[in-house]
Amino acid sequence: MLHFIVVALTMIGTLTGCGSSTEQRVQASSTEAPTNAPPTTAVRPDEGVTREEDASNLPGPPGTVHVEHREGRHIATWSGTKDDTIVEYVVYRRCLDEAWKEVGRVKLHKDDKRNSGAYRFEERFDAACDYTVAAARLDGRPGPKTVETK
Repeated sequence: MLHFIVVALTMIGTLTGCGSSTEQRVQASSTEAPTNAPPTTAVRPDEGVTREEDASNLPGPPGTVHVEHREGRHIATWSGTKDDTIVEYVVYRRCLDEAWKEVGRVKLHKDDKRNSGAYRFEERFDAACDYTVAAARLDGRPGPKTVETK
């Protein structure tokens, strides 16, 4: 008989809103940290970026690439990115509706330790084409291409 009374009281409390309501459960759970969440890996300020993390970050592109067309020659010039982790620039060409094609690589100047100098790529090519440049690190993987070309 006691078991029947406990079950009946539990049902009455649930139907009438006595006890813990859904709203109270939601409020409580929103202020408490979930117990099944994976532990966070906070980076301490003194640790910085690991070599593996730095290697996975691709270098940014140089700024505007200026292109001149003179007597069948295409001359692309740009300024260094000021990123001292890159070793070369990758030059791409696109003519008409074709896809970008890698056409050359320009090594950093040995005397430009901060990578802030002027760089140049030149080729003889008869068609009217666009050029873009991407920076590459030691592993040779180029980062994103320059968006703006003049």
